[in-house]
Amino acid sequence: LRHASYFSKWNQNVLNDSRTHVFIQDGRSHLRTRDEGTYDLVTLEPPPLGFAGVSSLYSREFYELARSRLKDGGFVTQWLPAYQVPGTTVLSIIRAFQDVFPDAILLLGAGSELILVGRKGAPLQIRLDDLIRRLAERPEVTEDLQRIQVGPLMDFIALYGASSETLKKATADVLPVTDDYPILEYSRTSTVIDYAIPGTIFSPYGVKQWCTDCWPPTGPPDPRLDGINAYLTLMYRFTQSPGFRIHSSIRAVQQTPIEFPTGVTPASPLIRDSLLLRDMFPEPEAAPVVPSVAP
Repeated sequence: LRHASYFSKWNQNVLNDSRTHVFIQDGRSHLRTRDEGTYDLVTLEPPPLGFAGVSSLYSREFYELARSRLKDGGFVTQWLPAYQVPGTTVLSIIRAFQDVFPDAILLLGAGSELILVGRKGAPLQIRLDDLIRRLAERPEVTEDLQRIQVGPLMDFIALYGASSETLKKATADVLPVTDDYPILEYSRTSTVIDYAIPGTIFSPYGVKQWCTDCWPPTGPPDPRLDGINAYLTLMYRFTQSPGFRIHSSIRAVQQTPIEFPTGVTPASPLIRDSLLLRDMFPEPEAAPVVPSVAP
């Protein structure tokens, strides 16, 4: 906490906000002391998955506790660094989360950092007009998003990683993480092994179920999302590339060529106007001009 002031540029001096109350305590134990229906949001960013004890913040019993402490319509978001453990363990984590939040979705965070999102007693959906209005009302939120290369509207929509149906299908044959099956404690064998993120957990085209008015029942997407189909194709190919799934690095993806949709190049407006895509697929640097020298 004493170091928080060093990051005031990014955390908006949150500890000085009168609405902030800090509890230095184990998070799971703290939730047990709260009444049911206390929170609008429980957001989790535990230590890395290989740390001892972290499994207790990814277990089905923990998610049941968190859900009981949410208000109706409240959210849980869970950091999922899927590159840190074997693919089967990733699927067990997702299965535990979805056992408690069956309509959970997957979002893409910064680079290969993934986010599971669940909601209590209400569908996980956004409306395009509401999203535009709320971002306009909170310019500081827009500024925060731009710091992680989420700029125009399509950048936000295209962070959708998978639908609940995709996650259910991918995890149908695995056991969930539970307090009696803390697989996270035993599955990471080395810090130098590259674990492959399961490609089956991604389905960005399912965004139509999340953004209910982005696509009409028939016809093209909303004109404000011109080019979104090509954008989603790029994001899908990004999540399936070895650079992302094995090396978990945008830079590694750039070294593994990805086939672009027809008519799209790094110089295309679709990429040039997107903070996210521009970072992922930069234009090649022009070769330096070497002046000729007469012999």
